[in-house]
Amino acid sequence: MPAMDFDIYLLDEGILINTDVKFNRKAGEILTERLQIAATVVVSHQAKVLEQYAQKAAVLTDSSLYFFDSSDDTKVLHDYYTQST
Repeated sequence: MPAMDFDIYLLDEGILINTDVKFNRKAGEILTERLQIAATVVVSHQAKVLEQYAQKAAVLTDSSLYFFDSSDDTKVLHDYYTQST
């Protein structure tokens, strides 16, 4: 049980990446539990992280923020900006 519960959790992608398997498992269990009762904002460049935790997504690029109803649509825009020449 955590010391405090929050209405909104802000997670940077660095928090979700750890080489300690036991830690990752426990943190994933806690995050999954919290997603049921609180809003969570996840900042990540990793599509798998977003697919696992995001219900809606956004892409910040060129000082503009684009909102999407699915991580699939977000990935299309992200790939366009990162893979185009």
